[in-house]
Amino acid sequence: MGPMTTSVIASVTLIHAADAGDAEKAERSLQDGAYIETRHPILMVPDNHFMGRSPHKDPYIEEIVSDTMLRKKQREMGLTPLMRAAKEGHIAVVALLLERRANAAARDEDNMQPLHFACAAGSLECCALLLASKAHPQEQDDEGRTPIDLLAKDIWADRKAVAKWQVMFGTAADPDLRIAF
Repeated sequence: MGPMTTSVIASVTLIHAADAGDAEKAERSLQDGAYIETRHPILMVPDNHFMGRSPHKDPYIEEIVSDTMLRKKQREMGLTPLMRAAKEGHIAVVALLLERRANAAARDEDNMQPLHFACAAGSLECCALLLASKAHPQEQDDEGRTPIDLLAKDIWADRKAVAKWQVMFGTAADPDLRIAF
């Protein structure tokens, strides 16, 4: 296998490790050359296609490669490993990825960031790690929701739980904070 193939396999392995919460597997995949910001879908185009050495250029691939907007959108489609780990509340994987400098401000196609996913998962610990890594608690997704807006209804119903979240997000004195008691 060439280096390109190895890094693609390592990147796919990283995605699966983030989903499963397997920090050891995530670490190995990073050591094997995984791209820490990889996402699905992965667009596979042969190296020689970009180098102009392909004897048979596929018009479909040509159209994809030449469309700058589509290439930009391709980078933003899907979830990064950090988003995936945060979405599942996998604290050890979130910690590892942040330690390895994963982008805590990355956005998906809906403008959601890892902190949105950690809040939706109800993972106070993942949120604490993300906030310590300079995640932005006031960033909004395409529907105008901040991360704390995505907390589950059962958390909002528990005064003690709400207090913990408010302290973490620095919103205890915020009159606009919607608390459903």
